[in-house]
Amino acid sequence: MNQKDDISIISLLARSKKRIKVLKSLEKEDKIPSKISKEIDDNSNHISKYLKTLKEAD
Repeated sequence: MNQKDDISIISLLARSKKRIKVLKSLEKEDKIPSKISKEIDDNSNHISKYLKTLKEAD
């Protein structure tokens, strides 16, 4: 990764605190969206969208 990629990822995370919560939820183990949803108190459809966005950003 180069500096431009790092800035893009930081910018992506800064625009949504929920994305950060999703990443923190996944730190110790992989989880399905419904489990993450319960942990961070958000709709599982939203979690799926956050995961898709994060995956696209690598």
